[in-house]
Amino acid sequence: MERERAARNLTFAELEENDQDLGKLESWLNKVRARDHFRAAGADAAREAVDACRTDLETFAEAVYAVADHGQAETSTAPDEDPSTFEEGNWQP
Repeated sequence: MERERAARNLTFAELEENDQDLGKLESWLNKVRARDHFRAAGADAAREAVDACRTDLETFAEAVYAVADHGQAETSTAPDEDPSTFEEGNWQP
């Protein structure tokens, strides 16, 4: 999603694509955890990483909806937003 922010590509299509990709990651993680009988050392870190991705996707979704609500679906920011707020995946509406 950082690439999409950098490219100012805040569209519903990108949101949907990223949501589907995250769904795959969550599914794979659940399958791995179900088979992890020995409690792999990285299990908690993997769950935390996927949870962080979910949180970032929610922030990305807020940005997409904010852009759409301002009638700016093909631009990166609403008229009253500073483009620098998109840095490092921490866009704040």
